[in-house]
Amino acid sequence: MKSYVAQKSYESSKKTRVSIQRLFLKLAETVPFYKVSVSEICKKMGITRTAFYYHFDDLYAVLDSILDEVIEASGMADVFLAWAERMDVSLDTACKVAIDCIGRYAFVNQYQALLTNAMLSGYAIDYIISREKDVVVSAMMRENPMGRAQAEQQFRFSFAGMFFLGRNQCWDHFSTTVYYRTDANQSGYDSSPSGTLTPPL
Repeated sequence: MKSYVAQKSYESSKKTRVSIQRLFLKLAETVPFYKVSVSEICKKMGITRTAFYYHFDDLYAVLDSILDEVIEASGMADVFLAWAERMDVSLDTACKVAIDCIGRYAFVNQYQALLTNAMLSGYAIDYIISREKDVVVSAMMRENPMGRAQAEQQFRFSFAGMFFLGRNQCWDHFSTTVYYRTDANQSGYDSSPSGTLTPPL
């Protein structure tokens, strides 16, 4: 009986967490995300502030959690890990492939604001760079004689440039799924018709 109650409690808690994330994205479609308030989310969901803060420290934590889930579900993190190990294509190409991975989510309703809203996508760029820079920058410094600041600047320039290209073109050229080749005997990337996405939210 205890395990059943614990399982139901876990499922209810997870449902609340996902509902907060979805509502945040929905509200951010119509107003700047910094104008979304915890009080508004609690009121629309019919939950207490205590319930909100049980799951998230603040609204930035909500946004960060969404980005983490999209990054992991899209395979972006794996692209940068594979590139850092092999360094067999240019940084621009690696960033293009990584952006292709998350660009597909622009076609999933609940993520459109995250990838098309200028303010949200600007935050997303900064967050992703901060999250992935240790892997990418370390690899760059290993292969080329440059300081950390220079490597970080180059990574930011490449990644942000590819992201803005995708957003400004409404992600139309990201309608295919791009797979980074992980076979040790191959390099580069393949594009193939996109399959069914399973959104994390």
